Amino acid sequence: MASSTDQIYKEKQSCFRGTARIDLQHLQFKRLVRELDYANISRLINVFKSEQGCNRLEPEHHVPALINDEDLNLVLQKSNVSPTDLLKPQTEPYYLAIPNWMKLSCLHGRHRIYAARTFLRPGDQWWTVDLYTSDISDAVQTQICEEYANSKAFSDGDIYQKLRYYDRHGNKWGIKKWKARLSAKKLSNYRQLKKNHQLIQTFDALLPFYGLWPALKLGTLNRILPLHCQEEIIHYLELILNTWSAIICHQTDWKALVDAQTVEYLQCLAPNSCRADRTSVQRLMSSNKIFKRVKNPNHRSEILSQILNIPYIIPSLHTFQKNTIYLEPCAKIMKAMLPEKFQSSIQREYFKIYTSRDDLSERLIKEGSEIIESVEKKRLLDYHALWLFCMRHYPDMIGISPLRDPGQPKPMIKEPNDGCWSDFANLAFDLGFRSEKIREARHAPMHDTREYNVLNSPQLSVDTGGAPVDERCGMPRMSSYRCDKKYLFLKWMDYHPTESPREKITSFAVKHDIFHAFFGHEASPPFPSGNLIPETVSDIESLLDSEVPQEGQAFGDNEDQNMEDEGMEVLSGCRSERENEAAINSSLVPSNPEEVIVSVDQGPPTTEAAVTRQLRDLSTQCLRETQVAFFQFKTGRYMKVLNEENLIQEQARLVAGGHFPELDSKEQTLAILKNDHLKTVQVSKVYEMANSSDPDYERVIFFGGKNQVDEIEAFGHSFRAWCLHHNVG
Repeated sequence: MASSTDQIYKEKQSCFRGTARIDLQHLQFKRLVRELDYANISRLINVFKSEQGCNRLEPEHHVPALINDEDLNLVLQKSNVSPTDLLKPQTEPYYLAIPNWMKLSCLHGRHRIYAARTFLRPGDQWWTVDLYTSDISDAVQTQICEEYANSKAFSDGDIYQKLRYYDRHGNKWGIKKWKARLSAKKLSNYRQLKKNHQLIQTFDALLPFYGLWPALKLGTLNRILPLHCQEEIIHYLELILNTWSAIICHQTDWKALVDAQTVEYLQCLAPNSCRADRTSVQRLMSSNKIFKRVKNPNHRSEILSQILNIPYIIPSLHTFQKNTIYLEPCAKIMKAMLPEKFQSSIQREYFKIYTSRDDLSERLIKEGSEIIESVEKKRLLDYHALWLFCMRHYPDMIGISPLRDPGQPKPMIKEPNDGCWSDFANLAFDLGFRSEKIREARHAPMHDTREYNVLNSPQLSVDTGGAPVDERCGMPRMSSYRCDKKYLFLKWMDYHPTESPREKITSFAVKHDIFHAFFGHEASPPFPSGNLIPETVSDIESLLDSEVPQEGQAFGDNEDQNMEDEGMEVLSGCRSERENEAAINSSLVPSNPEEVIVSVDQGPPTTEAAVTRQLRDLSTQCLRETQVAFFQFKTGRYMKVLNEENLIQEQARLVAGGHFPELDSKEQTLAILKNDHLKTVQVSKVYEMANSSDPDYERVIFFGGKNQVDEIEAFGHSFRAWCLHHNVG
């Protein structure tokens, strides 16, 4: 008996009638999978303009549509086309003259067709359509929809590779074409990256390793570049380069063999430190799941040997982006002791304010390391000691918490601890760093500059438990933070146990490797030894001459709206210069700290004009930053969440349930400004309504107590009337 998949395939083939050019006016969309996204239509129009056409003949861009056989025969007769003509391969399919009364029901491509209706000139309004008979089953219709919907969209990594290719060749048309595929935010981030020549050259050195790039999210640069961690970021990227160069035995020709699946399987594994990972790598290689294009058994054996010898967690662009989330709160603490709006990197600024002492030969570093042999090395180690202090104390110094443990309540966001800030300043001063802000913050005795009273050495591997693979990058969980805090000192960063690796690596081993990925190994050179950074120009040229995504490759109807500012529980505030980096002004915690960035502001406006200005500014911010705001109409407090459906709906459920500062867990009513009134809206409809509300106050959701429904609507009516009266609505 034939399988259901075979049956669907056979039915699809039997129902296919061929391909033709058909006027847009005859194409309609009854099968509505989602709401029409006008921003996506606008994006497609810009892509069409940049490409000087819409590539409607490309097979990947065809639109599937249904037509019954009787109507098709009528159209074929009128067009003087035979049924077999539609099935013949043609550079340009036959044009079908369809009667005005006839409409074809399309299964996919609604945004593309809407964009084409705006872009194409009158008299040239047609599209390439794959025709199927209308008596096709629902199962086959679903299959067809999925096939067309899953046509490959270009990732940010694809676009970055193309932009760098055309940029190096001075192809302005190519640059313009590929820039059009980026959102305004991502394009701005790319331009900022280009201004940093050293950093973009380090990124470009990774270009020949195609498999690394699907993970790139250009939106994360909006968070990474302002960290001012130039040296640390470059060190991490060079570690990625050195690691993957070592894996392929430094064979330049093998770089293109590093595919995305291989990277996805190997990243976060520690095969030399973890027996379970070692077994996994051997199994992946023997089952041909990694390095599929390497066929020579000897070469596969060489690559396997290299992988198994890597003595740390295998890095990638994915782990890099995730680990900068962990670096970020520490960077904010480090910046708090530096001049406002400094232009160079954190490391350069700290080196500027460092003063050496004459007793170096007798002096031990604060954290129990060995005697310092040079001013330069001591300066670097003292600088690293400050970062480790930040890693130990960031939850007490800045409004960012480790991640929630499964089954446990969310960690509380703490008020900044003045004692920790004083300790930090005292440690910096005692190590030799001098600045006005450091002197001002030294107002209490320090109590945490030496090692904790640790009875046992940290374990890098254990037989049971250990850190799961999906928790080996990014912000740590609260339990591992508490467990490992006492080991975050220089002494333990240089710790190398002599015992054989056990079954699993520990959470401390993860922090140990993340630290060295950004800051380097001081006791010994990182694996592999030697300078493996290739000649940037030659390596990039090898990419330019190799296979890259084809010009006609399809891209999806939806722009990638993945959340890129990932992974922390953070509340923004605005205080004095030093407190600006450390303070919070609320205790709100987002529902999913790995996906949401939430900011809260407070303070009720005092006049109707102030209300209007606040809301107009808030709406403008939300549109510019792709966010939705939840606005408490009585207090003027608001919360901003990224405009992604699952995130918005989750926050709506939390707000409706009373999970907002000072609400005392009272249920709330949600409302949207629509047609001059604030109208209540169901939680399940919040995302939809937030993106189709009053144009002047788009993406602002109002809320108040369940017993305040009438009051909310009255507020909305009077507020809107006031806006119209003052010509601001």
